[in-house]
Amino acid sequence: MAGEGVLEVSLDGGPVLANLAPSTPTAGAYAYTTLGAAIAAIAAAGVHDVRLRLRGPLRLAHVGFSGRGSGSADDGTGPGTERQRCRAPSAG
Repeated sequence: MAGEGVLEVSLDGGPVLANLAPSTPTAGAYAYTTLGAAIAAIAAAGVHDVRLRLRGPLRLAHVGFSGRGSGSADDGTGPGTERQRCRAPSAG
């Protein structure tokens, strides 16, 4: 994600489950940063439409989703969580 603002994540038109925002605006329109959030498995179980709402002058380079993590429950990546990430494009 690059720019300034908030990316809201919701499922099936329901309430916002995650708000992602850089701690400070990025240096430029193409100065991407990586952000991530955990969504409880109870909310993410099954098949859903994912809604990403950009609020503010933001650019999204990549959106990725992964299944259940193998970490501990305390770090938000353990069993019972789903992860989504906004990643910067690789240099090149």
